Amino acid sequence: MRSGAAAMVAAVIASSCVMVEDQLLVSVLGACRLPDGGNGVVLPDGGIDDSPPDASITGVLPDCASQQNGGGGGGGGGGGGGGGGGGGVDGSVDFGDSGLPDPVPPPVPGSGKDGDNWTAVLVMLRVDQGTANIASNLQDLLKQIMDSLQSAGLAVRSVAVAEMYAIERIWASRAGQKSPPALASVLRALSASRTAAAPTTCTSFALGNQGANALNWYQNDVAPFLPIPAAILVVLIDPGARPHPLGDCVTSGFSVDPVSWIPLQGKFRLGQTRFLMIATPENGDAAAMRAHCLAVPAFPTAGLDVLAPSSQAFFDPWSTQMNAIQEGLATRVDLCDALGSSAAPTWAAMAKQWYQTLETLR
Repeated sequence: MRSGAAAMVAAVIASSCVMVEDQLLVSVLGACRLPDGGNGVVLPDGGIDDSPPDASITGVLPDCASQQNGGGGGGGGGGGGGGGGGGGVDGSVDFGDSGLPDPVPPPVPGSGKDGDNWTAVLVMLRVDQGTANIASNLQDLLKQIMDSLQSAGLAVRSVAVAEMYAIERIWASRAGQKSPPALASVLRALSASRTAAAPTTCTSFALGNQGANALNWYQNDVAPFLPIPAAILVVLIDPGARPHPLGDCVTSGFSVDPVSWIPLQGKFRLGQTRFLMIATPENGDAAAMRAHCLAVPAFPTAGLDVLAPSSQAFFDPWSTQMNAIQEGLATRVDLCDALGSSAAPTWAAMAKQWYQTLETLR
């Protein structure tokens, strides 16, 4: 037998001269009807005080079993709420959101959906006397890359092309703005104006300059970086030998998070950028490069006369450094592979991995 809690509480209420209706008293005490017809009280620990019936408790009482299993909880109340933890009007748990719908998650940067801005592509291309031989192939190459980004869920709306070894803007295109001349035609004309002089500046110098001034880029009525994009892919294409090794050049700023080398949106995260480094081998072996190029399906053989390997390592160590900072930040691709027909899986894998990274940044 447990102590006579019901009688004691009734005595306290009576001594205070408080008049309580039968049903209110039942609620306060957690009173219930025992199987033998007597009165009981549900105690805080879930037990039942089955002391002799208390004559002060009258009215219709619920069964004690129902009060134990789901009714009274810690302080009375019938069914779901009371002092035990708050229930909804239908007896379900109420977490306090008043039935408001779940918030809509932010869009994926670069997807162009739900108010998000799109993806822009900045191409840094070495243009020399031999570029005319592969001008159409370079245009096709960039289209393949754009198509892969689109297939992965990124909305490419603008492409800008600049010279890799000089401060020179070559071409720009943006959806909804004035249509530019064909890129291949522009490259052929520019190639014809070049001399045989080899470049002397660092491979990353012009990229830093074009990035810092991207918002001022306005060419043939096209502004490729206004409005500001939400993701940017940098494509570096070098068919010749690099003039300097990586150690001679400043490149650390391109891996800073948030991004600062190009003035885009506030707190533009490093994951919102990607670098495609497409260039000839950096082992200086011309015979090996030539043999590899000829083995690539659909490689344009006219390009053999304009490609040269590099004895200075630049893109190989730079891509390794970038990927040590953030996985997938840089993708290094052999130029002969890129100009042939076997590189499509590389572009698709890069685009897919980038989109997955962008999903984590929304």
